[in-house]
Amino acid sequence: MKKAYRLLAILLVLTLALCACGKDEPETTVPTDPVPETTAPQMQEPVETNPPTTHEPKETEPVKTGPDYDAYTELLTGNQGDANWIYQSLSCVFGQPEDIDLYHFFYHDIGGGWEALSEDSANYLVGQGLSKHIGLAVYPLDEMDAVLQKVFGISLSDVESGIPDRWRYVAAEKAYCCSHSDTNLVGDITITWIDEYSGNRVDVFYTINGSYYNTATGEFLNNPDMVLALRRLTDGSYQVLANLVAPTK
Repeated sequence: MKKAYRLLAILLVLTLALCACGKDEPETTVPTDPVPETTAPQMQEPVETNPPTTHEPKETEPVKTGPDYDAYTELLTGNQGDANWIYQSLSCVFGQPEDIDLYHFFYHDIGGGWEALSEDSANYLVGQGLSKHIGLAVYPLDEMDAVLQKVFGISLSDVESGIPDRWRYVAAEKAYCCSHSDTNLVGDITITWIDEYSGNRVDVFYTINGSYYNTATGEFLNNPDMVLALRRLTDGSYQVLANLVAPTK
């Protein structure tokens, strides 16, 4: 009997041990570290605190150049054989176009010589004291007016009070006539300075290399410094505003 109780006790202990081993152990959660981000944060571009202040010219920007001295020399002295009237204006000293000395400006004929006149007109001039042995300059009124308008922007009526006493008017020819022998063109000139203003005004400073007759004062000057004032027109041509002895420094 005692053996039976002992056997039951052993079985009971074994049963309890087996039940204890069959229970699930509680799950333990292992904390995990956060996964680091693999995308690098966006970097803000640095702001330039001291930008450059100097201006570098672009290749397309025009380069400012000075006046074309050769072009102005050609304008003043070129084409002399075909009555360059701007060059001819250098023979006079005047502060405005209305003060131009017509005798010196129109010294060279523009309408022919004795051969251009009728016999009656030629005889009339001989009767006025002109000699056929001396050259003759003929100035038709319409051609004079056209030249004055082109070169100065004035008409013949603006300067009629300045008609020289030595001129003789021939009604049949509608022209003034005057004895003409030599030339009164200025000598060689050298352009020394040019002022081109923002508007249409150009001042050309030049030196006459030699003797020069000042028509305003009647005196002769030696190698004078002069200044010619021009007006640039929209078509690229020029008109003369004044021709003066340059002020001395």
